[in-house]
Amino acid sequence: MKNKRKILSVILIASILTSVAGCSKKFDESMLSIADKACSSIAGGNYGKASKYFDDKNKKLEEAMTFDSDDDYVNEAAELILSTFTYEVDEDSYESDFFGKSGSVDVVFSYVDYEEVLDSADIFKDFDAFEAALEDCDDKVETTITLEFEKQDGDAVIVNSDDFIELFGFKDIEIEIAGPLIDYVTGYYFTGSQYDDDYEEYTDTDSIQFIIELGDAGVDLEWEYYYVIDGPGDYDMESDLMIKPEGQSTISIIQSSIVQDECIEEGFFTIEVYDIEENYVCGCSCYVAQSEPEPEPEPEPVFTGTLDYYVTSTDSPVTLYGDHIIFTTPSGWFIEPADSDRVIGGSNADNPITQLSALVASGPHSLLTMIYLDTVYYSAFTSDPDGLLELMVSGASQSGDTVTYSTVEREICGQTVTCYEAHIEGSRDIYFCNFVLEVEDTAFFVTVGGTYEEVEEACAAFSLA
Repeated sequence: MKNKRKILSVILIASILTSVAGCSKKFDESMLSIADKACSSIAGGNYGKASKYFDDKNKKLEEAMTFDSDDDYVNEAAELILSTFTYEVDEDSYESDFFGKSGSVDVVFSYVDYEEVLDSADIFKDFDAFEAALEDCDDKVETTITLEFEKQDGDAVIVNSDDFIELFGFKDIEIEIAGPLIDYVTGYYFTGSQYDDDYEEYTDTDSIQFIIELGDAGVDLEWEYYYVIDGPGDYDMESDLMIKPEGQSTISIIQSSIVQDECIEEGFFTIEVYDIEENYVCGCSCYVAQSEPEPEPEPEPVFTGTLDYYVTSTDSPVTLYGDHIIFTTPSGWFIEPADSDRVIGGSNADNPITQLSALVASGPHSLLTMIYLDTVYYSAFTSDPDGLLELMVSGASQSGDTVTYSTVEREICGQTVTCYEAHIEGSRDIYFCNFVLEVEDTAFFVTVGGTYEEVEEACAAFSLA
């Protein structure tokens, strides 16, 4: 009887142990399954699904997993980091009590090392640049969380859901996004050696240059841009996409003449700059002018007449036309040759009176000119001698000069000749003396200008042949 009771006791204990062992095995399997499902929801950012496997609602974890910052960039960055989450349930680490009422298992979460990405740049040009930096980062952060389970109402539930909160330290991540290029433009202007700031105008230039000055992130970052030119003729154009390198503080746009070795066409030019997103950055206008071309110098007049009355020799003494009068050069004087500038050059070349020249003689500080008076010009040079002298003086005197007129009778070639004279004082000291010398049927108009002494010498240089 006693043996029979022992046998029954052993069978009962074995039955109980088998039952307990079966419950414990089911609990272990449930715990591993729930760990996988809960961590999948955590890695996917789905608090609602994950909370089904918790012992109770967890407001703090829900807040940590809810990205609701007023800054859209912060929320987008958090979503990006979350998208890098992976996990692995370490099945070899699970533990449970004999009765299948509690247990634990380690779960290893892995995600991109976003702190290293933030340390790599003070500012990102745009959100795409931050996203690219995350994708290029190979370093990962691993965090191990030991999940603790208890059996409640027949199911295994996680009782330490607070431990998930540490995974979401990036919820309020701070990243600095540069924004559009226009925010970093500190100035812009046209420049160049042919540019006038006051008139905002180029003159006779073969190129125009537009400078954009940048500050802060405008200097530090690489920027893509293009420009549009609105100008005359073929100068309407749009550039290819350009790149401003990191560290460069200015953007320089140069438009050269489309015709080699020629100035840019005259007209208004407007340059507008846009970023890669076609956002307006800045723009400015200027005028390109071309100066009037220098007029071609008028050709010097050339004497085309004939000097029928001019002396045939420059050797002193010389006989004048008509063979009645001789001129002997005073000391220091000489007779100008017929082709000299003082005879046919300058304004004399196209002056019809030049053809009547009979003699031109130059002194150290004076000049004597003789004109043969034919029947046409005789009355012109003799009818108003005072008016003729005043006309000559007006061309030689300056404002403020004092002019004294006088009439002097001189003995020249054995006859009394009336000389009409003027003395100019002021800017210079000069004498003029005009008279008509007539011998038989030949008459000459004589004018001498220079110093008083040389005028006297010239008047005394005439004699009869």
